[in-house]
Amino acid sequence: MVETMNSSEPKGVGLSAVQIGLPLQIIVADIGEGPIALINPRIIFHKGRETDKEGCLSLPGIYAEVERWEKVRAIGLNKEGKKVEVEAEGLMARVLQHEIDHLHGILFIDKVKDWETLEIAEGFPVPPEFWDFLEAHASAGSKGAYR
Repeated sequence: MVETMNSSEPKGVGLSAVQIGLPLQIIVADIGEGPIALINPRIIFHKGRETDKEGCLSLPGIYAEVERWEKVRAIGLNKEGKKVEVEAEGLMARVLQHEIDHLHGILFIDKVKDWETLEIAEGFPVPPEFWDFLEAHASAGSKGAYR
């Protein structure tokens, strides 16, 4: 999974097993400090809020601002099957939340509150389903869901 994440274009900082078609509760993350992997991860503590731009390997070239917890503590199993706890803040906290969301069927665009922050990079093909999703949210008068 780390190899897949690192070989993507643009390069990712996190990946969940479900993004590559594996029906497993596994995430990997690497923000430049070395990769971590968590099996059956869950967040057990959170603190503060911050809003920042996010993108996703599942929707390459699409970015928007998303509010997340600023600090988190997550637990899970490492690749040896031992229970581990990860404390994170800033970008790593954001990546953990983003990838754990994938395991529950949630994409970052499901959490967008302000569609005015939406950016689409030039040259990236946008899947037609995305426009359907965006139109449905706009016609419902929603500024995006926040969970």
